[in-house]
Parts: sequence; structure tokens; C-alpha cells
Amino acid sequence: MASNPAYDYPEPYANPRQGAVSLAQNISLVGRLRLTQPVWLQLGINSATALHILQREPAGTFLVRRSNTRQCQVLCLRLLNDSSPAFVTTYRLHQERAAITLEGSDRSFPTLLHLIAFYCSVPDVLPLELRLPQPIWEASTCQELEAIAHLGLEFWNSSLNAKGSSTRLASLGCTSVTDAASPSFPLSDPQGLHGPQMGGEQPPRAPGLPPTSPGGPSLEDGNVRRQYFKSNIKV
Repeated sequence: MASNPAYDYPEPYANPRQGAVSLAQNISLVGRLRLTQPVWLQLGINSATALHILQREPAGTFLVRRSNTRQCQVLCLRLLNDSSPAFVTTYRLHQERAAITLEGSDRSFPTLLHLIAFYCSVPDVLPLELRLPQPIWEASTCQELEAIAHLGLEFWNSSLNAKGSSTRLASLGCTSVTDAASPSFPLSDPQGLHGPQMGGEQPPRAPGLPPTSPGGPSLEDGNVRRQYFKSNIKV
């Protein structure tokens, strides 16, 4: 009996959502998934935590966790609001030696990343396609994706993931996105999954701080900082 073929993910980038910026950068879908695994791959959470996270997310949002009941990994999928009786459903992930399959489907994939990427474009046995959070779709550099990944589980409750907000990657509460976290993954990618890097731009100044002149006192000096806030900020 012939073995099931391993299906690759569609290229170019799979089905960006309405309102998302065009993904013209050279970062593949699998590359985005690989860099942001700490966000969507949550093997340590239970079903209640998964439900709590997904209830606030749009349909198609997903998590992968480990089910103690089934003793395997499961895909948790946010359904449409009019779905009943539940708004989240789960699918067992069957892991074999060199392939992984989704419950109810005969398609096999070499890795979990390729499986997720495929179902971001083709629902197949799912009621709808998977979707990544908007900030992950909109990220244009590896550093931005690494900053998102550094948040891990906290990403889902962060201002970066706020619905209907104009907050984007530059609003992580630091002078630049790359300062938000030390890289969780190497910047060099021998597989070519990363896109071009942004460089040569002056990092934005933190809100509320005055510009500094060349050769002048630095705001990093504690006395200068205290004097500035005493004279400019009213409590």
C-alpha cells in the first residue's frame, strides 16, 4: 500500500486577511510560523486557558496545545460566532515517524509548521481556514517577529494584539522593536525563511522625552533625567 503524499504549503504567502498589509516582504508563511512558535504553540496550557484566549479572537485563530486526556497534541480552532454549541473546536494531531496528519484528513506533512501553513490557505476538513494574528501578518522584518515571539503567551493579552487599535510593533514600550526583547532565534537563516532587514533608520524617541543635541548631556544621565521631569512634568 502506497504511503500518503506529503503536501507542501501553497506559495506565495497564503491568503492574507482583509485589511492586512500586502506581504511583499521576503518572509515566507512557514518562516513567520517558525519565528512565532512561542505565541501559537502552547503545549503547557489546559483547555480552559485555550478557551479563554480564543474567545476574544476572530474566527480562524488557533492554538496548538497538548491534551492530557488524549495524550497527544491538538489543534484548537476559534469558530464563527454563530457556531453552536461551542465557539472552539479541537482536532487531534497524529504524529508519526516522518509525518504529521490532522484528525479527519488523509493529508500528511513533514512538520507541524507545514501542516499549519497548508491549513492557513485550504480549510480541507476544517470549517474555515486558519489565520495568524494581524501583527504577525504585518511584521516586515525578522526582528519584529522575534519581538512578538518574546512575548510568548502574554502576546494574546498585550496591547499589541488589541482589537480595533492602531497600536503596532513600534508601540511595544521601548525605543525600537528590536529593543523589546533579545532575539529568540538566530538572525541568519540558512533556509532562506527570513526577509530583508530594515536598517539605517533612526529609532523613534520615547514619548515625552526631548531631543538631544550632539555633544550635549544624555538623557541616560540620571541627574539630567530627574531635572527634566521636575521642570516639565506636573504631578
